Amino acid sequence: MFSDILSNPEYKELIDSNPKTQQLLELLQDDYTMTMRKITHEIRNSLTMINSSLQIIESSHIEVKDFKYWSSTMEDVKYLIDFMSEISVLNNSGRLNISSFDIYDMLYSLKKSFSTLNQKINISIMCDDNIPPIKGDITKLRQVFINLLKNATEALANTKAPAIYINISLNNSHLIIKILDNGPGIPKENISQIFNPMVSFKNGGTGLGLAISKNIIDAHKGTISVESTVNEGALFTVKLPVN
Repeated sequence: MFSDILSNPEYKELIDSNPKTQQLLELLQDDYTMTMRKITHEIRNSLTMINSSLQIIESSHIEVKDFKYWSSTMEDVKYLIDFMSEISVLNNSGRLNISSFDIYDMLYSLKKSFSTLNQKINISIMCDDNIPPIKGDITKLRQVFINLLKNATEALANTKAPAIYINISLNNSHLIIKILDNGPGIPKENISQIFNPMVSFKNGGTGLGLAISKNIIDAHKGTISVESTVNEGALFTVKLPVN
């Protein structure tokens, strides 16, 4: 991704020595984003048409459900539609619509939603006093925390007394949001790749959720990181500037 290129120390040195290099890279990034947007749009439209045709066939010829490969074909088409949608989101994750909002209200709302959907999981939230409103894209940041909570709940599927702890604190000029679960944890060899696009360590995963989340946090001039020990859970930390 071009965001990775721009953060590379060698390119930073090149940009410092020749400011026009940055302008060129930004133009290339815009061109790349526009091209990918057009490609994903066309592919997704075609897949949607194919899916509609398959549904018409299924409704008109119920017996097709008995075909050995029918259900897997339908699942594959749905997966591809979802995958192309996530590619589109990835390409637009750096475009922000800034507003001021209360991070606790947003996270508390998500906590209630996930608690309702996953009643066996104990989800708690703690927040320091006097947390100020932050400026950011509430829709995209909400997507980040949905991804993190979704991953946590999936990781807890086979955990006894599953729990997720959300903590919101303020440290100087940064808001810090920690999401900790008591699941099986993440192997050390996977952590270095976990935010890379197209990398997934779970069945059926697209490998884009955490990559999208990182792009969104990067666009907010923040950071996202993970710490984990196998059999001791995983801790994701998001830091966002408050000014």
